[in-house]
Amino acid sequence: MHGFKVVRRWLSLEPFVLGFLVLAGFSFPDADRWSRWVVLASKVSLSLWAMVVLTEAVAWLDLLRVLRSYKVPPFFISTLELMSRYLVVFRDEAHRMKNARRSRSFCSRKAHYWHLEASVGAQLFIRALNRSERIYAALSARGRNVS
Repeated sequence: MHGFKVVRRWLSLEPFVLGFLVLAGFSFPDADRWSRWVVLASKVSLSLWAMVVLTEAVAWLDLLRVLRSYKVPPFFISTLELMSRYLVVFRDEAHRMKNARRSRSFCSRKAHYWHLEASVGAQLFIRALNRSERIYAALSARGRNVS
C-alpha cells in the first residue's frame, strides 16, 4: 500500500464531501450550525479515508467474499462485481474518446473546453450503456445467468 496513492485518492474524493457538506450545512439550526458542520465533516472525511484505505489494502474479490459472509444483499454485491468488471471498459472508452476529441479540436477557450468535456461525458455514458447492453446480450446468448 502506497501512502501517496491513498492520500491522492482520498483528496480526489474530498470535493464531493465538500459539496455534500455545503448542502447539509443549510439544514442545521443557526445556533449549532458550525459545531455540527465540523462534526459531520470529520465523520464523513474519516469514513471516506477508511473506505480508501480498506479498498487499497484488501483485494477486491476478498472484500466481496467478506460482504457475502456478512449477508449483504446479493443485488448489491452483483452490482459491485459488474462495476468492477466494466470500469476497465468504461476507462478505455473514455480514453479513446478523449484522444479523438483532442485530435479534432483546435479551440483553446475555457468555455468551449468545458462544453466539449460535458458532451464527451454524455456521449461516454451513452456509449458505455450501449456496450454494456451488447455484453449482456452476448453473455445471455451463451447461457450465463447475469441477472
